[in-house]
Amino acid sequence: MQKLTIHPASPKRWPALEDLLGDKGGCGGCWCMYWRIGAAYRKRPREKNNRKRGVTSALISAATKAAKRAKAPQLEAYPLDATKTPSASGTGYASTFARAGFKTVACHVPPRPIMRRDLKAASRQHVYVGRGG
Repeated sequence: MQKLTIHPASPKRWPALEDLLGDKGGCGGCWCMYWRIGAAYRKRPREKNNRKRGVTSALISAATKAAKRAKAPQLEAYPLDATKTPSASGTGYASTFARAGFKTVACHVPPRPIMRRDLKAASRQHVYVGRGG
């Protein structure tokens, strides 16, 4: 896999994001790249694209680091549960988020859990490591 460089969205980088996603977004005003890349890309053999190469995990890691730096108490995600639907996911799969420490907190639509990672608890746990007692 090629080396990924992930930058947080910022006022300085906003014009680049607008250029990437266009005036109307990829699908009905949505700026999600999944719909914008098209079916031809998703059908390409895996070795010719970034599917199954850790892109989602890298994005989750970068988002978690940015949220911690901003002192966010939690990080929330809306992935797809692949065990409950054959649909492809542009928002990532629940199993990937679970491996990154996210827990399901609600589920209004069976294949679409709401998952959350408590960043404050991770900080508290880190503070007490090695203190004995």
